[in-house]
Amino acid sequence: MIAKMLQQIMEERGISQTELARQIGVTRPSINGWLNGSVPTSENIDALCKALNVERSYLQNGVQSIDEDETSI
Repeated sequence: MIAKMLQQIMEERGISQTELARQIGVTRPSINGWLNGSVPTSENIDALCKALNVERSYLQNGVQSIDEDETSI
């Protein structure tokens, strides 16, 4: 699931593998590996979430928590 979500988020934001690698301090082949199914370490997942400004649950499972403000009418 991480590979699919990572690809989707990168495409939506127009972020290249090279740029994301630079932002989180890994190599471009590391990003490529994750996009092809390798699982990043917990530390790298945290770095990805920070760089992409997403929650860990969203990156790992495609599930986003809902703010109470968003559900109020």
